[in-house]
Amino acid sequence: MNGVAIQADSIRQEIFDRFGTIPSFFELSFPTPELAWDLWRQAQVAYLDNPLPFRFKERLFVYLSRFCNNPYCLGRHVAMLLTPNPATIGANEGPGAHSATDIAALLDAPAPSRQELLSQMDRLNDVDPPLEQWPSDQPALEQSLFVCSVATFLRIGEADLCSAAIRSALAPVWSQRLELFLAFVRRAHDWTESHRELKLEPEITALLSAQPALAKWMDRWRPGDAVRLKNEWHQGVTAPGDAMGGFFGEMEHELTRWRTFRNGKQDAASGTNDDIALLMRIQNLAMQATQVGVLIADARAPDFPVVYCNSSFEKMTGYRSEEIVGRNCRFLQADDRDQFEIHVMRQALRQGSACTVTLRNYRKDGSMFWNEISLSPIHNDRGELTHYVSIERDVTERQQSLTDLKRERLLLDALSDGTPFDELLRLIVTQAESSCARMSAAIFLIDDDGQSLRCACAPRLSPELRCRMERVPIEPGVCCCTFAASQRQRQIIPDIHLHERSELIHPLAKAAGIRSCWAEPILSTQRDVLGVLSMFSTHAARPSETELSLLSHFAQLAGVVIQRSQAARRLAKSEERLRLALRATNDAIWDIDLLRQRMWWNEVFDEQFGGPSGDTDVDTWWHQHIHPDDLRRVISSPSRTVEGRADDSKGLIEYRLMRRDGTYAVVKERTLLSRDAEGQPARLLGALTDLTQRRALEKEVLEIAAAQSWRIGNDLHDGVGQELTGMGMLADALGASIDRDVTSVDLASLRRIAGKLRESVHRTLRQVRTLARGMNPVDVDRHGLTSALTEMCDRIRELHGVNCRFECDRPVPFRENQTATQLYRIAQEAVTNAVRHGEAANIRVRLGFRDDQWSLRIQDDGVGISKKPNADRGMGLRTMDYRAGQIGGQIQIGPRPDGGTEVACIFPGDAVAQDDEEFIALLSDLPTE
Repeated sequence: MNGVAIQADSIRQEIFDRFGTIPSFFELSFPTPELAWDLWRQAQVAYLDNPLPFRFKERLFVYLSRFCNNPYCLGRHVAMLLTPNPATIGANEGPGAHSATDIAALLDAPAPSRQELLSQMDRLNDVDPPLEQWPSDQPALEQSLFVCSVATFLRIGEADLCSAAIRSALAPVWSQRLELFLAFVRRAHDWTESHRELKLEPEITALLSAQPALAKWMDRWRPGDAVRLKNEWHQGVTAPGDAMGGFFGEMEHELTRWRTFRNGKQDAASGTNDDIALLMRIQNLAMQATQVGVLIADARAPDFPVVYCNSSFEKMTGYRSEEIVGRNCRFLQADDRDQFEIHVMRQALRQGSACTVTLRNYRKDGSMFWNEISLSPIHNDRGELTHYVSIERDVTERQQSLTDLKRERLLLDALSDGTPFDELLRLIVTQAESSCARMSAAIFLIDDDGQSLRCACAPRLSPELRCRMERVPIEPGVCCCTFAASQRQRQIIPDIHLHERSELIHPLAKAAGIRSCWAEPILSTQRDVLGVLSMFSTHAARPSETELSLLSHFAQLAGVVIQRSQAARRLAKSEERLRLALRATNDAIWDIDLLRQRMWWNEVFDEQFGGPSGDTDVDTWWHQHIHPDDLRRVISSPSRTVEGRADDSKGLIEYRLMRRDGTYAVVKERTLLSRDAEGQPARLLGALTDLTQRRALEKEVLEIAAAQSWRIGNDLHDGVGQELTGMGMLADALGASIDRDVTSVDLASLRRIAGKLRESVHRTLRQVRTLARGMNPVDVDRHGLTSALTEMCDRIRELHGVNCRFECDRPVPFRENQTATQLYRIAQEAVTNAVRHGEAANIRVRLGFRDDQWSLRIQDDGVGISKKPNADRGMGLRTMDYRAGQIGGQIQIGPRPDGGTEVACIFPGDAVAQDDEEFIALLSDLPTE
């Protein structure tokens, strides 16, 4: 093990030895040993080994943890009060455990009023000299330390005064220990709030659940309660109309106490001038020491001129005191006078009342900041308004955070509401313009060619500039925007006239009246350039750090919107492709969510088999619809097995599945297993191909083949066999005649036998040819089909007396004899159906060519065929479908307009030998459709 690992193990062992377990608080820090070491040492020095009394520390920790947005510290230290570790309790403290009732009362303790807080500070300030030991035997004084510690921790308006009161009452060693403890509590809260996944240990949860009063309090606790409790403290101890928590009221209070103390111990006349001078020095030092701006304005003089400002106000505004005193502070508003809060402040000044407003003010260097102004009127002994005291703070960060929060919320709402892409870009541009005064914003996107920019949103740019910026090449030297896009970095040009490449970019900017330009590339999460966010102005302008941060922020928001739009378009295309694929396929598709036991299926599946209803379990539905004889085989097959199955393995099985009408279809099922991120089986996807017609066709084809074999056998036996037998007998007779004495041979008899034998051979040959013609009706030559169809029509005409004719002026050469054979069989079946079932008197067989496709059409004037689109097809029609499919064609059957039926087989043009010179010559003579 290396040194770091040894150190981490050492830290873990120290923590375990101290607590008997490893609290979750420290677990999250172990991946970074240096962090774990720092956190553990702070906990030891500031908390565990801090000499502050156990009860005081834990009660204060519990009470302060009410203000933390993660309940971990609260629950953990409540448990410490219930069952304290003996090692953490001082020798003189006695029993350390608190009852659940006492702890609940502590948690519900309300915030003190302002007067109560002042009384607690008075008690601490009255301690003289400072205590060298902790006042454990003085409960009232310890309670004052408790309350002032809370105020100091929450940093309310009186925080500095409370901290000073604590230092006044305690010796430095104890006040420093208390400050160290409060610092660790704040660190613990920050740590737990930044790790929301931090949860209470099971034993702590069980301990709290066993205490009804505490369990009830913890159950009703919500993260928002921390803010509410903080506000209760701030509101309780802050005087109305004074955002500084009554700083000057406190000063008045202290001075009154000081005067009373002096008057009680000395003659009022002695030392009066010294007292006044001392008081004035104290007041001036206090005002200069505070971290907020303090102004005093004369309410009796016209226009409320400033008569005093402290150094913090000078630092905040950049103006010196001599530039401020004697003026009304409206000069800080510059030209930005259209603010509603200004009217609120003027109304308060007219009425002589207090108010708190937040204004946009401007420093001496022209930079804007948000100024929170709290005005408090000052009256003399006669009740006359003499002055206004203004406490002013720079709240730019807070205001910016609120603005960012509102902006994020507005954009999130727009995204969740499905706001169109163009409107989202306009929203970002509008917010960017409102955040950067006197600047116009625009968003340019990478064009489809990837080589230029196009203007996507620029509401305040002139049409001329938008036109000029359309499809601008992405090259560094063209303009500010193209530089940012090509270099993938921010480009700031405060003054285009003074820029080093002004000769390149100046003409375009000058034509539009542009003087300054800021451009921020919009990048994807993979750092690909999506576009550019640009800010333009008609005057020279250099962005502040805040404005640069906002520029980057808005570019990131634009990136989110653009990538979301791109993802939505890709998803829509993918869904469209999937939808078309599902519509195009004849397969029944299903998808089972194995975790939720829910099933999805496509339209084909629904039309053929239905699907589980809302009350039917998925497995139950399958068990009910799979044929009972196939059920065990299907359920146990690899196609349906989940455990031990590889992710990419595909199951394949055939079985019978019940249709909607109660009949069973023979289906071939293909399945695929999908797993989740943890490797657990998540989904089982399947496709069902209906093989019912194919299997029935195959069965009937076998039956036909068997019947054909039987017929051929009979024909051979009854015809060819008999002829061969006769020929054998004639041969025997001929042989016997020859074997006799040659001199007595009757030549006439021999000739007669030979003639009969020749006739028998010819009859046998004809019978064999007839059988062969039935087995392969098309001659294996280049023009066999036309000859075979002509012969077939002639035979039908002779046998049935039907006017059957074939139309095709010249023979058509096919690349393969198999194609000609299948077409002949289709024509043969169609003609036979027209004679047998259609009762046709006229039949027309026509071979034609049009639009790179061939067609064989059989038309009759018989009784016709059913017009129902879903009418059941017989074996003959299914056989024709099958034969057409074998040559890449399709069968179309329907009634003719003037009565009868038309059967058409449409097959590809490349089935015919179109490169044949003879064929090319005759192609123009063929009949067309």
